[in-house]
Amino acid sequence: MARAVTRPTLTDVLVRQGILPKQTLDQVLGRLGGVTAAFGQTLVSEGILSEDQLACALAAQFDLPCDLLTEFRVDQSFYDSMSVKLMQRHPFIPIAEHQGRLTIAVPDPQNLLALDELELLLGRPLDLVVSPRSAILAVLDRSEGSSQALRELEAEYRSVLVKEDELERDAASGQRYSH
Repeated sequence: MARAVTRPTLTDVLVRQGILPKQTLDQVLGRLGGVTAAFGQTLVSEGILSEDQLACALAAQFDLPCDLLTEFRVDQSFYDSMSVKLMQRHPFIPIAEHQGRLTIAVPDPQNLLALDELELLLGRPLDLVVSPRSAILAVLDRSEGSSQALRELEAEYRSVLVKEDELERDAASGQRYSH
């Protein structure tokens, strides 16, 4: 017989961690009419909770690690096997791959439809780490920006090498250049 998994609510986690008093959380829930779907984002947008606090509370709620991604850069090899557009659309970033499993950072471990789609698109089982949405997008900007700069440098370097090869061949064949 399958056992039901019971998770603490986000309210329970925030109160237990001493981040917010239950009364404040109940007031926000009351304004939302008890609908908890946008509860975390509402707390952040109203300035009651930071995005980092929300990520770590969601991680605790789902018994997952939390990573604020400070100074993290995506390993360049992941860009060869998955699209940056996909990473931005869902948002997620690949952190590590081990024994055929891919660890990714996501802002919302509750979005099962997106996670199922990602697992299908990436073709391997996923392990999750919870990170703030803005941190994930910042890592993508940093990583993609630096990889774009590297690609441009590489292209420039190749064109210099080609020109040097042409000059060497011409010099070897006895042609002279006048400037």
